[in-house]
Amino acid sequence: MAGSALGFYTGGSFFYGFSAFFKPIMKDLALSYAATSLAYSLQRLEGGILAPLVGFLVDRVGPRKTSFLGSAVVGIGFILLSQVNSLLTYYGAFVILSAGMGAASYGIGNVVVANWFRRSVGRALGLVAIGFGLSGIMVPLLVWLITAFGWRETLIFLGVGMWVVGLPLALVLRRRPEDYGLLPDGEAAATHEAKTNLAPEVEFSVGQALRTRAFWMLTVAATVHSAVHGAVFVHVIAYLTEVGIATEIAGLTVMFITLLSLVGRIGLAWLSDLWDKRWVYAIAMGLQGVGVLLLAFVHEPWQLVPFLLTFGPGYGGLGPLRPAFQRDYFGRSGFGAIQGMVLGLATVGGIASPVFAGWVRDVSGGYRPAFLIVAAIGLLGAPAILFARRPRKPLPASVEAAHSATP
Repeated sequence: MAGSALGFYTGGSFFYGFSAFFKPIMKDLALSYAATSLAYSLQRLEGGILAPLVGFLVDRVGPRKTSFLGSAVVGIGFILLSQVNSLLTYYGAFVILSAGMGAASYGIGNVVVANWFRRSVGRALGLVAIGFGLSGIMVPLLVWLITAFGWRETLIFLGVGMWVVGLPLALVLRRRPEDYGLLPDGEAAATHEAKTNLAPEVEFSVGQALRTRAFWMLTVAATVHSAVHGAVFVHVIAYLTEVGIATEIAGLTVMFITLLSLVGRIGLAWLSDLWDKRWVYAIAMGLQGVGVLLLAFVHEPWQLVPFLLTFGPGYGGLGPLRPAFQRDYFGRSGFGAIQGMVLGLATVGGIASPVFAGWVRDVSGGYRPAFLIVAAIGLLGAPAILFARRPRKPLPASVEAAHSATP
């Protein structure tokens, strides 16, 4: 529940919420679409650089200390962002805010859940993702706060709120069940062998995972996912208002994306415990790509309905499916570090796509060409994950070292 609540606040205030601040900041600082979008890309770049470090820290010092520090930095970052008056200070505040988000967001919850669950890991990850999925309901509230009080004042509210909400939640997180005399799925160590008929777990280190095709196919799929949602969530409100959709409806669209994402976060995550995770993953990638294709042709409010019904569940399902796939294929002992490597490499998509979409808008005067290209990229993620194969159990470290030393 703590991981889900952290996902709700960080998702609503920053990940989804940034779209509400996009135009007010751009107009106040007299920036271009591309320059304003670049801050989001800097956030993705920094997140990619820091993701392996955050994953290492979670594996070594635990989620509690990592998340507490991240929450404190996020609060500072929001307040600094409220005081910016130039492009340079805007980017600088984003760098600080992004550093905290990498350690405070619900990705920390994924590590905790992967350590505590095995048989129902898909469903458990789906439940922890509910908070992030619901966080879109904050966007209309942010739109109202910005209209009523201003974007600077709203950012101060969010910074103080992060300290009030995030710091206590971080203290609730617990690293591994073995620290409390249990095993994954809540079983006591003494009864675990009698109750489970699962095959022995595989445990991959980062180095071992990097030598498997499954790791790289997962990274390709995660990169595509990052590119698609990066372009959509940064620009969707600006795009919809440009094609004649009211600002209030545009804000509600983000909210409904997140609400409908719960269908994928819960339903597709549940199916992943029953079916081959690759096929469920491919279905989610396909739904997301089709959704962006439909978005490119929106002109009337009713046309948002098919977009929402495809993009929302597809996008939402990919959240828990990636860590569920990783847990199933690579185990849990190096989960945080492997997740950090996947997300770090995947940020290439999230860095490039918002700036690309903003550049297309600046050059062509519209977003449709950008969304058509993003949709095509999104559809490529489905075949990529189907090429993944379950890796063979890695050799023990001592045996692997002996093989490496053999001339």
